[in-house]
Amino acid sequence: MNPVSDYTQGEDPAHRKHSSLTSSERYWSLFTIGARLAIVIHVLFVPLFYFIGSTLLAVFNAGSIILFIFCLALLKREHYSPAIFLAWLEIIGHAVLATRVVGWEGGFHYYLLIIIPLIFATVSQETGRKIILMTLICLIYILMDNFLRDAVPLTLVNEDILSLVRYANVTITFAFLGYVAFFYINTVDKSENRLFRHATTDPLTGLFNRRHQVDVIEYERKQFKRSGKSFSFILADIDDFKTINDIHGHDTGDRILIIISNLLIRTLREQDSTARWGGEEYLILLPNTPLDQAVEIAERIKQAITSDEININGTNISLTITMGISEYRDGESIDACITRADKALYRGKKNGKDRIEIEQL
Repeated sequence: MNPVSDYTQGEDPAHRKHSSLTSSERYWSLFTIGARLAIVIHVLFVPLFYFIGSTLLAVFNAGSIILFIFCLALLKREHYSPAIFLAWLEIIGHAVLATRVVGWEGGFHYYLLIIIPLIFATVSQETGRKIILMTLICLIYILMDNFLRDAVPLTLVNEDILSLVRYANVTITFAFLGYVAFFYINTVDKSENRLFRHATTDPLTGLFNRRHQVDVIEYERKQFKRSGKSFSFILADIDDFKTINDIHGHDTGDRILIIISNLLIRTLREQDSTARWGGEEYLILLPNTPLDQAVEIAERIKQAITSDEININGTNISLTITMGISEYRDGESIDACITRADKALYRGKKNGKDRIEIEQL
């Protein structure tokens, strides 16, 4: 709607889908996905271990499947601490046992790397505790490297099959680490967008708030200095809005503000921007628009608002709107230009409302 932001105005907050998960909730969502993936991976490894002749690992994997199902049940009941303890215990135990059985070349020690982002991604632990856990994982890896790298495997596996197992483990580890990175980058991106919306939009109507509209106007003023293309303002005010609130209630009044906001967005051009300037008042910025064209746009808005009655909860309400229009003049302040539109709006109210008034030269 404007050159500064590609955020879509006019979205009805009552129907807006919020992605308002907390950091903790996002973490446990990721952990749940990881547990489900672990079940799938262990199911696939059970026949593989039988195939290579390691009944011990096949049975261990079957037990791991049951353990992760139990972890999911704990997560569902919000028993987070025991769930993460069991999951980490399984990952470490599985890495150590599988490495001892098939050898270092099987690549099962890579699964310890999966724990690292899970340690630092959680917000429920202090930094000191995270460092301790990270140090513990590092120590376990060093011990495995020292005692198991050159140990004779308990089960001798064909070299080609062992290579396939190693490549599978490397792929699974990298895929999970990549997904964790993507998950949190995507989360950060959504959070930044949400913060931007909160900082720049009116929470009721979804239009720009006053502060952000001032930024958009300042951008347009700089464009004017470079190109000389004129721009105009429409300051619009819903007539007798206090009476509507008094008769029909503030909920109806809020709904009317949302309806009018969406109607403005549908009526205006793509390059125009609209802000809730205060109460039932809207400030519309019309880039590359001289005064005569601004009047035509205002007439179109007026016609759209007054053409039909608005039905809210079975009650028909007729609305009218009064508008004041001004065109920016070279060298003047933005406040001066808006003040002229405000004075024109005031004249329109004084002269009977439901009118369009142009600035006085």
